[in-house]
Amino acid sequence: MKKQTVEIILKDIKAMLFFLHDWKKKDYNKDVEFIIDKAKIYFKFVPDSLFCLGKNKISVSWEVELKIVIDNPDSFILNGLKGQDDDSMRFVADYIYDLYQKTIERISFLGLWAAKLSKVLPSSNNSFNDLFYENTEEFISKPSVYWMLNGKDKGVFRLENPEKIKTLGQNKSILLTPKKWEKIIEYSKKNKDVDKEILELFKIKNNLYKDNKRIVIVETISLIEFFIMRKVQSFLKNKGQSKTKIDNSVSEVGFSTLLNILLPAILTKGEMQKCKPHIDQLDNLRKIRNNVIHNNLSNDKIDIEDTRRGIGSAIEVIKLLNIKYK
Repeated sequence: MKKQTVEIILKDIKAMLFFLHDWKKKDYNKDVEFIIDKAKIYFKFVPDSLFCLGKNKISVSWEVELKIVIDNPDSFILNGLKGQDDDSMRFVADYIYDLYQKTIERISFLGLWAAKLSKVLPSSNNSFNDLFYENTEEFISKPSVYWMLNGKDKGVFRLENPEKIKTLGQNKSILLTPKKWEKIIEYSKKNKDVDKEILELFKIKNNLYKDNKRIVIVETISLIEFFIMRKVQSFLKNKGQSKTKIDNSVSEVGFSTLLNILLPAILTKGEMQKCKPHIDQLDNLRKIRNNVIHNNLSNDKIDIEDTRRGIGSAIEVIKLLNIKYK
């Protein structure tokens, strides 16, 4: 079988901040090379992006270039790069982003360990969306991901535009108005911590786009299932039940039983009336999750609004139970 080599180039990406002293043009052409997860990694600074400090020949690295070389890649990687289906494209994007993060960690470590630097300053690394979704606003700078097969340029690798605003005026929910800013100020004055589960669900919701609904649904159901299970266990322990029996029994119960039977059992009639619509939404999301796992339901068959409503219901259930069982 003929050998195939894929090269993936990440240009104008952010990394850690190094203070470069007395660098010459030839120094920027020297890559750092290592292997991560069977991929060859080549890392170098971008000279055009340097920020100079005074006249003492010190520059701050601002952007870097990263090249990933994969010999004889799996067909799933090739399919994803070629854009043959949403699942393989998302797989490749996750794979590239994981290598990017691991490279930043490796270079930071080498700076401290091999170069004996006293400090490597962290930078604001590019988010997943920065790398793989096209910005629609011209004033936002954009890193790029290119790929090559056997030395031939294949163009930019990019996921389809996520379901977010196309112009700043089309979606009012993303605009921060003075009135919304006042709400942030007022909430911050209360000095209240947000429940960690709710914070995690907001992160999941914030990363919901049409091509990653499957992942978001699985993450949401896993989180809410574990949360409800802990609350049910806590309720039963307070009723004097044996901890060992509770832990063994409740952990073996399926999510359908946990959601539709055990959760209502620990709620009052009034709480159940308030919670019933959210239980129904979560039950619908549970069924979609099962279809994803057992029947390989594709992203294009999933309604994004069902996903949003399910996440919102998970948040409401957590709020209710955290008030009831602190």
